[in-house]
Amino acid sequence: MPNSTWTFEQISGGEPRTITLDGYAAPFGRPRIKPVVQTGKKLRQSRTRYPGNSGAPTTHVFGTELHDMELTGRWMDKRLGAGSAKRNAGLFEAFIEDGRVVRISWGDLLCYTGIIEDLSTNWESQSECAWTLKILIDTNEFEGENVTVQSLKSPTQVADDVQQWLNTALPNLPKQLPNLDAVTGEVFDALDDMVASVTQYGGAAVKAANAVSNWETAGFAELARLQAGLHQFKTAVLTLQSTVENLAIDTLVVDRAAEDDIAWLTFQTQSEKQTNSMLHTITAGQLEAQKAVARSIKTTHTASDGDSWESISSKFYGSPDGADKVRQANGVRGGEKPQAGRTYSIPHS
Repeated sequence: MPNSTWTFEQISGGEPRTITLDGYAAPFGRPRIKPVVQTGKKLRQSRTRYPGNSGAPTTHVFGTELHDMELTGRWMDKRLGAGSAKRNAGLFEAFIEDGRVVRISWGDLLCYTGIIEDLSTNWESQSECAWTLKILIDTNEFEGENVTVQSLKSPTQVADDVQQWLNTALPNLPKQLPNLDAVTGEVFDALDDMVASVTQYGGAAVKAANAVSNWETAGFAELARLQAGLHQFKTAVLTLQSTVENLAIDTLVVDRAAEDDIAWLTFQTQSEKQTNSMLHTITAGQLEAQKAVARSIKTTHTASDGDSWESISSKFYGSPDGADKVRQANGVRGGEKPQAGRTYSIPHS
């Protein structure tokens, strides 16, 4: 019989956390009704009926992928101790907010890596909740598919990674388009335009990241600019990814060969792999910038009629000299006064 203990261990980022669930806290199923966990593997494939072929469709196989995982259970204070249900829910919510790769193991039966995507908690009382955890599975470590994840990088290292991707992987993307009659000049032009847009926003993100010396001492305004730059860059990369995914060869030509499909789907797979790699770097930078912003905020202040930046500074810093710091922390333009009823962040002095 396998060990009943489930372990969830973060394997990326700084200060990784671990959650252990055993006994009444562990996921459970119902014999002959619902298993504790369902696992499996499926083919990544595409089936196409080609013109003039009245027989069975042609199937193209592009490797395999693991089934995602869903776990369910019930946390009850009467079984686990006072406050346990709320504490367990909070631990997994923090895991989701971190957005890090996690190693999930259950005794000697399974050991997967993936991302915790969703936690649903149904509170039946303040001390009892039924829960469902959804996990996106990447690798099976028991099959030798060990994942290596880099530890947390500094802002300048994030900038270097982005710049390297902009210099190498991104320019090669249009060159990987298959040389098919179905791929018209308009397709190349559209892809070139998207690459130019991603390059523009990526350059801005690199500049913002290089302006942040480190996460611990960065100023609020610097972090805010970095967050905005990474958000715009991520949006551009996601748009590029969506554009490539939606470029369907079917809409371009009807009379094509099986080799055309293989070349086209290979291009789309390579493109997805390259953009996913950069999206992982962007997301890691966003999470660290968000945490650094939270650390830099001393408190908040809801403005009242008659407030000025100088009066707010005097209230929290003891002098009006911090007025400009408060303005910058909240992205306020020159000449704009505090708006009554609006809540402003007060950074550390």
